[in-house]
Amino acid sequence: MTETSPENNDDRIDEEIRAFKEINQPKRGKRDNKVIIFVASFVIIFGLLAGFLITTSQNTEQSVDNSLEGMNPALAAKLKPLQERLNENSNDSEAMVDIGFIYFDAGSYREAIRNFEKATETDPKNVKALLGLGMTLEATERREEAGPMYDEALRIEPDNSLVRIRKAQFLAKIDKNDEALKLLEEVEAIETDPDLKTSITQAISDIKRNAGQ
Repeated sequence: MTETSPENNDDRIDEEIRAFKEINQPKRGKRDNKVIIFVASFVIIFGLLAGFLITTSQNTEQSVDNSLEGMNPALAAKLKPLQERLNENSNDSEAMVDIGFIYFDAGSYREAIRNFEKATETDPKNVKALLGLGMTLEATERREEAGPMYDEALRIEPDNSLVRIRKAQFLAKIDKNDEALKLLEEVEAIETDPDLKTSITQAISDIKRNAGQ
């Protein structure tokens, strides 16, 4: 039998120890790769999301600037804060109504109608939107469409004095003086605001005079 020298035994032991360590060393390959891939994916997704949010914000701001571009500076100054409100909340029907009345006062009836209609679509019970839409349709000689707007507003708020007065004025324009007077007299009887009551009384006198009464 061939004898093994102590040096050979030591070499063999060292090899076995190294083999043992390799066998029992934690397996890092696949797990570490998964962690690296996950972290890398997260960084990429986060970067894309941040880029999307920044781009969206820039596009939103640009859309506001575009809508005001070339507009009368005074009109643009009135509209800008309201459009910024809409950028924050696209369902802000009150902002739409305010924009509508600004356009109405400026004689931009098409834009006024567009905003009032959008407001009524967002909030069908918005009386101010219905009133504004009725007034604008009336101003553009679309009287057959204007009347139902006042009627709908009064259906929602039967005691709204401003709507009743406006409807009475509309009725007087289409020569329905008796209906206009009846409506105004009803409002005059219950109105408590002295200035508004004075205006109603004057409107009644004007209608009677124009009707030859």
